[in-house]
Amino acid sequence: MENLREDFIIDNQPGDYLTIMLQNGTEWTGTLLDWNERRLRLEVSGAPRSVSFSMISGYYPATREAEKRQAVAPAPAAPVFATTPAPAPQPKLTAAQQAVKRVETACYRTAFDPDLVRERIRLAPNTIEKERINALFQNFQRAYEQSANPDPLELRRIMAAADKISTQYPDSPLTQGVIGEMALRVENWDLAEDSFYLAQCYARAFFAASKLENSDKLAEDGACHLLYEKKIEPDVAYTFVRLAAEADDLSVFRRFMEIDEKRNAQITADCLCWLLNRAGSPMPDGDGIAEDTVIDAMRELFDRFYPDPDNSQLAALERGDDELEPPQPAPAQPAAAITGYIFDYSPFRKIGRIHSEERPDWFFHLNHIVDASLAEMLNLEPGHRYQVIFDKGHNSSGVCAVNIRLANPQKPWNDFPSAHTRLSGTITRFFPSYMNGQITSDGDVYNFRVDEIDDIELRSYCEVFNDPAERRIEVTFSLRQLRDGKLVAVSIQKAQPFTREEQQAIWERVDQERHRTGCITRYYPTQRRGIISDNGTDFFFDLRNVADHLLRAYCEQRNDVAERQFNVNFAAVHRAGRCFAENIQKAEPFSEEEQKTLLRYASPSFYRPMGTPFENPATETSAAPEIDGQA
Repeated sequence: MENLREDFIIDNQPGDYLTIMLQNGTEWTGTLLDWNERRLRLEVSGAPRSVSFSMISGYYPATREAEKRQAVAPAPAAPVFATTPAPAPQPKLTAAQQAVKRVETACYRTAFDPDLVRERIRLAPNTIEKERINALFQNFQRAYEQSANPDPLELRRIMAAADKISTQYPDSPLTQGVIGEMALRVENWDLAEDSFYLAQCYARAFFAASKLENSDKLAEDGACHLLYEKKIEPDVAYTFVRLAAEADDLSVFRRFMEIDEKRNAQITADCLCWLLNRAGSPMPDGDGIAEDTVIDAMRELFDRFYPDPDNSQLAALERGDDELEPPQPAPAQPAAAITGYIFDYSPFRKIGRIHSEERPDWFFHLNHIVDASLAEMLNLEPGHRYQVIFDKGHNSSGVCAVNIRLANPQKPWNDFPSAHTRLSGTITRFFPSYMNGQITSDGDVYNFRVDEIDDIELRSYCEVFNDPAERRIEVTFSLRQLRDGKLVAVSIQKAQPFTREEQQAIWERVDQERHRTGCITRYYPTQRRGIISDNGTDFFFDLRNVADHLLRAYCEQRNDVAERQFNVNFAAVHRAGRCFAENIQKAEPFSEEEQKTLLRYASPSFYRPMGTPFENPATETSAAPEIDGQA
């Protein structure tokens, strides 16, 4: 199968009309759509069909076989009663005219194909990333299958989750490709273009960019596709040349000919024939339009009819200026400058973000920097936290940072302290529902999670009393930098220990949390997970947290756990901003008849990790798995 697949990829490309022979003797004839590691897809009679490479016994171009059949087949007999004269034979198009037709009719067509997306997810390795993107895609499909008019709020929530996952896996072709397909379905062209670009699906990124009203983004994507990425597809190249000709700026195509003329001679010849025909110039005769001498002759005519403008797109791209719109006029009374620091700057794309107290994320481009020394340092050492001053501006995507300059040229950057440096601060905000908050230190604000508190008494206090912000508890902590450049507080400890009375109150409250009573309000048999409610608070659990082996057997065998609303005793714990239930025991015993039935299925080691018995449930310390969203 591997040799067949390699030969097939070398001999064919998407858009070819061919016939494949299957091992069962049948033949499929149609247009080749695409392929992956194991399968290929053909459009047969207007419908896409998929087949595995292992099922293919041979293939050949359908046009050549049709010509053989036409030469062998006898000519059809003339009709006895001819009501209209036979149509005159159409003159055969020359090679140059065929090239013009290919460019005129080229259009990169794409559509949302859920089967292809599911196949891509299925072939991916089994990782947490695969589980998360698969669950996201299933929720997305379910939102569309429920009704003809999907709920826009539900779709907005799903796409917001997709955007969050995209930032967590920016280098994953699987995640970015699936999110791009979802964005195509909801016509979110910006997210689709960015996701496909990161997934290296440049043709689909170009299609998404062509749907945008922002011509600058389309031009930049097409230029990167033709010049820098070297992922050339004929339909995309033809479409980009048509758009560039309408804008009277073919500088990018001229550079493309200089770099890739030999490797993509046919694409270059087709585009030149279309451009010369558009200008009313004579086109070459004969079939060898892709020969070097013919292309050189057409290039001389091309240079005569299509000179580059003074401020061409290629020149703007090479100097990092992708903002081709005229600058906005300065306001009569400029607003006060904003102070912040640069993080997450990409020298390749020449874009980055700035963090400030007014707004955590300001987009900027290299051409928004007015300080030449800052621009040079960013290209040489982009990893520092450059302290800057900037103004509020606007571009085609919305609010951005402009007129960026160094706040202190003598000390251009101020990197965060090392992990061994301890800082002092005060807990100023706390959110009990999410078990996180903020610490203020010398005017700077840092987010933190309860899981990052090393002081066990302080952590227990935050879990059971939920008022550390009102008490303004003073703490010491270290800093850690996340992937997006933001700083968070870790290794948190209370500056002064609790008093003896406070410690006693904390542990009494903790003991109450370990002996709570609630009701099972929801249970999902397929996932073996559920929710226990106690005074309006929901506690998540799964079957491994049920210490009562009879109750565990009932949950395994029956589907009416939530309907019966069992009262249970459990221990409440808090992890990653969620409330979980452990050591779950039924408050009232089952009836004798139910006990006799359940004892046949109950087992002390049933569904226990590593075969741990349940003889002493109080010593059980197995942790409940983290649940993404509601069960």
